[in-house]
Amino acid sequence: VAADNNGRDSVTLKSWAMPASVVIELYAGSNGKASVCIDLALREWGISPATDDPIVDADGNPIAGTERGRVWAAYAFTYDDTDLAGYVECRALPGASGVMVITLLTNPAAFPKAYAALIPILDSIDTHG
Repeated sequence: VAADNNGRDSVTLKSWAMPASVVIELYAGSNGKASVCIDLALREWGISPATDDPIVDADGNPIAGTERGRVWAAYAFTYDDTDLAGYVECRALPGASGVMVITLLTNPAAFPKAYAALIPILDSIDTHG
């Protein structure tokens, strides 16, 4: 609950089928703007867009983008001498001054399968309801 987690409500989903975790957080801040949230959210996981490599899709395009109220990016990075792959997405919460942050963490080899499993979760989230 937020009172025990720096003002953030969060849930962590762990996969038993692959080495992957998804963290979903809701919190006030970033002026309720996904575009403001993304840099902080990436840095909180130790991801630096300036030095870490973007992860690309099957067509060789970086997994990154922006649309109204939503910004996302995926990077390969190292944390405590461990190679990881991370996908971070920020969504504005309409009518509120907060954001939703969805983060997938896994190893680079498992990323394609873990990311494919994340897509239905992302598609099911309705922040306009």
